[in-house]
Amino acid sequence: MVDPPEGCVWIVGVGRKSRNVELIITTPERKSEDGVFGRHAKLKRSFDSGAIIVATDSHPITVDGHPLVRRRDQNEEPAMYQRVAGNKSLISLGRMTYELQMQDLRPDVDRAQMEAARKSVACIGPGPAFYLTPTPTMSGIVIGNYHVFEPFASGSVGTMHYVTHTVTGKPYALKRIRRRNDHDERAIQSEINILRSISHAHACRFVEVFTQRFDRPDIRQSNGFAEVCVVLDPAARRSLEEFVNPQFCEDVGPSLEVKAARELFIQNVVLQLADVGAYLHGKGVMHRDYKLENVAVVRTTPEVHVVLIDFGHAVEAVQSNDHMKGTVRYLAPEVLALKHDRSCSPYNCLVDVWALGVVVMELDLQRRVRSEDDAQQWAKELQQRKKDSESTPLQQLLPRFLRLDAKERIKMQQIVHELGQQFSSAGKRRATGGNETAGGRTKPFSRQIELKVPGFLGTCHVPGKTV
Repeated sequence: MVDPPEGCVWIVGVGRKSRNVELIITTPERKSEDGVFGRHAKLKRSFDSGAIIVATDSHPITVDGHPLVRRRDQNEEPAMYQRVAGNKSLISLGRMTYELQMQDLRPDVDRAQMEAARKSVACIGPGPAFYLTPTPTMSGIVIGNYHVFEPFASGSVGTMHYVTHTVTGKPYALKRIRRRNDHDERAIQSEINILRSISHAHACRFVEVFTQRFDRPDIRQSNGFAEVCVVLDPAARRSLEEFVNPQFCEDVGPSLEVKAARELFIQNVVLQLADVGAYLHGKGVMHRDYKLENVAVVRTTPEVHVVLIDFGHAVEAVQSNDHMKGTVRYLAPEVLALKHDRSCSPYNCLVDVWALGVVVMELDLQRRVRSEDDAQQWAKELQQRKKDSESTPLQQLLPRFLRLDAKERIKMQQIVHELGQQFSSAGKRRATGGNETAGGRTKPFSRQIELKVPGFLGTCHVPGKTV
């Protein structure tokens, strides 16, 4: 976590002008009686989540019953001297106790002010996907070192929550997995082992794992726990599913600029997903559940950044006969053949390429695949489609994603190489109009446009325009 600059910090203490105290809680004449010092504590906003952090400034304080003191030790942990404030937090300084509460009446203004503060610090990169209420209602739910909010997704084995660290205020995603039997325990351990072993810019990052017990006889608690909590980064608030809706195309209309921006958006997304897929396959890992819902959109400006999530169906193997993993409408033909007893041959990592192809079709056509038959029909029509000179590099490459015969299917590494190469060449041709300027330099072709389309907000660089 990056500490805010002094202009984003409020000093709490004794009212003396020379000490730059913003929140005066007592006067110099009463400081001994009240037990308050000049710069007793400070309040600061987390640039990662927007939450307010209460920190001691060399003098003891208490936040919601947690005593904090800073000794200025070089190896001192932040948990010793700061804590995130919840809704109606009680803060004790000396012999005085206050209730801290911020009214989140104008979140748009608050976000704009936070973005302005971030820009004042040159070392900070793109902002988070969302900001929390400054003092969010925690409802008394604290699991481990995290304040836990309402679930934003749920499934048969668990739920996903947004959480913030109780010390740093940094937001994360928390996957709470119910352990029902020994099979669940093995599956959970397999997922954790894979998450621990990977490190890629477009894959969710494993932070930590812990367990908790329940004092309920109806919940199995073999080996001393009933629920596994996996903390993951980043805490993206949107998935790629939001970028498929009929209104998207209706609102775009005939605008060539917006069409170019949408095509560029999709190609960037596919390049990132293919890149992480190639990385996983190189490590002998099959994800087996590529789909719109499992692609978290971290940000769309200044450029799109997506992350592959949910490794619950992933396996570290070169081949597999397990047809019970994945989402049916995204399953490759060879997996469906196993499921319907039409084959006994194992499948390999190319099932991820097929699923990525279905994702691309959904984004390109702006409609969801409804069934396994629907996906295969799309694939057959795609193979019969004639080549079009107006097709984008991705549209020209897409038929090779969805070959019914897995042996003929393109590999993830080839997608990265060929799409990246075609994309780069097409951008240069459009940027220069097929010509170069004097001196052998190409004209600048970056232009920013605003996309007023649901689910696709902000700006996007559109190649092919000179400025």
